[in-house]
Amino acid sequence: LIMSSRNEVLDIYKKYISQGWYDNTISFADIECWVDNFERDREHMECDPLVCADLLLNALIFYQSKHIPAIIRSIENRIKSRLNQEKQKLGFRLSENELEQAWSQYKQECFICSAARPEDAGTSAHQAARDWRNITEIDTGTVVQLKKAMLEKGKKHIFFVDDFIGTGSKMLTLFSCDLFPDANTYGFQKIKDLFEEFKNDVDFNIAVYAICKQGRRNIKEEYDHLFFYFGDLYDEQYDLQSNNCVFYDTFDADRNTIIEYITNKQRELNGDHEYALNLPIGFTHGCPNNTLALYYKSNENWVGLLTETHPSNS
Repeated sequence: LIMSSRNEVLDIYKKYISQGWYDNTISFADIECWVDNFERDREHMECDPLVCADLLLNALIFYQSKHIPAIIRSIENRIKSRLNQEKQKLGFRLSENELEQAWSQYKQECFICSAARPEDAGTSAHQAARDWRNITEIDTGTVVQLKKAMLEKGKKHIFFVDDFIGTGSKMLTLFSCDLFPDANTYGFQKIKDLFEEFKNDVDFNIAVYAICKQGRRNIKEEYDHLFFYFGDLYDEQYDLQSNNCVFYDTFDADRNTIIEYITNKQRELNGDHEYALNLPIGFTHGCPNNTLALYYKSNENWVGLLTETHPSNS
């Protein structure tokens, strides 16, 4: 592997920073410190880790703040399409004005619920709920308010929102764990109890900006009634430790050496993390823990480029 200098990598991605590719999340200083991680490793390796830095920066799929409203609007359009399809099954075809009226009624009966336990403050799910509220003006709340929203406010369309689903474990834990100390106070202890109680009157949905096939499959196996809305869909081809990863096309000659370096460094930074999918996914507010640890982990020997948004299972 041959990379002429640290500056060769930096010059490329500093240009992208200047063009606003990473909003204000990654600064010149951030990227210099992160590339220095690889520069230090050059002394101990036969290969050139700077090639790996170039690959990882090239592979990074970064969701800018402007992407989020576009994803939410695309999901909104898919909901409208479903509304129209349901009417067509009954022999009706909605005009544009009728569809907007149906959507307005739907929003009044809709509740956006952050997919987070009561004790999890400041998570990406709360950020996603705020995004939805600001863009759609749909009523938004937490699992604490969920049953009241259905019983007292007549909400018939429930959306559990987050930014990302990887393995699906975070969502599955939310649905099945005891959320509250007693059922008398909140009217339920587990969300899956509400699924059973309201299955004939309410439709339950999941809406995220991006999702992995593995997570969708895992959730569907336990809760087949849930409907999924998402922006982007990822699979094992985005695993940076896989020989089949789509990002190695232009680095093919260096593939095995890069994967070996990433695998060893990932283990050093993250141990045997069972939820790691080694993805190159980042948001303005941080990285899911399914993202490759080299992007977000920090210790005495490594400086992360982004922060982690899912410190628990995701």
